Amino acid sequence: MIKFFNYLIYSNLFISLCACALYFLFELKGNHNFSIHSVFLVFTGTYIGYHLLRYIPYKKGLFVEDGFISFYRNYPILNCIGFSLSFVVFIFTALELTFYSLSILVLCFFLTLSYEKVLFAKFSFRSIPYLKSFIISLVWTLVATCLNGAPKLVEFLDCYIFILLLCVPFDLKDLESDKAQGIRTLPGIFKEKTPYIFSALFILYSLVYYKITAELFFLFAPIFFSLFIFLKERRPFLFYLGFDGIIIIRLLFYLNQN
Repeated sequence: MIKFFNYLIYSNLFISLCACALYFLFELKGNHNFSIHSVFLVFTGTYIGYHLLRYIPYKKGLFVEDGFISFYRNYPILNCIGFSLSFVVFIFTALELTFYSLSILVLCFFLTLSYEKVLFAKFSFRSIPYLKSFIISLVWTLVATCLNGAPKLVEFLDCYIFILLLCVPFDLKDLESDKAQGIRTLPGIFKEKTPYIFSALFILYSLVYYKITAELFFLFAPIFFSLFIFLKERRPFLFYLGFDGIIIIRLLFYLNQN
């Protein structure tokens, strides 16, 4: 079972599923008209983007988490097949996009590939102090709320803050490796207080958005967040499943409530 979950995570299948869940959630909340091909676009685009962020630095000898290195070494054929199929599906679904949607997609890929040293050999957004989580959150929010039209400000902010608060625990998990690479992130400021500070911020965010949206999810979300943030010393797959999985949990709450 552990091997299965590790495969889901390090193959980037789980993060791609979570991206679809976030997109689906905010399309429902915004009452947008979208087709199933958009879901395939988000899934394959996320899958391709995350592989490029990890595979290219791996081939360049840059820092990549051990789990992803093991995946690329142990499953080269599956990786090749998955990437090729995703690329074909992505191209076919992208052909259906309007100019506006295509512009959002191009912007997202530019930000994604500039996050690591993929597009540029000597520059990455990730290396700019404290910008790491803000860039990731922006890309996810653009895909989830802007792909099919301009969102309401409250929806954009809801998604952005939600993803930003979920990104910080990953910065906490990566604190030592980031420090070794000279990358400064928010947990580096608060150090051992980080779990408590951001748990409190997540509670505040949940209270505010429960008042705004009346989503039952926000009554339970602080429990999930606080529980998962203290799993950073446990098995990595529990950490990934926990924080990425909060997105899926929120979608399930929303579907049940509506």
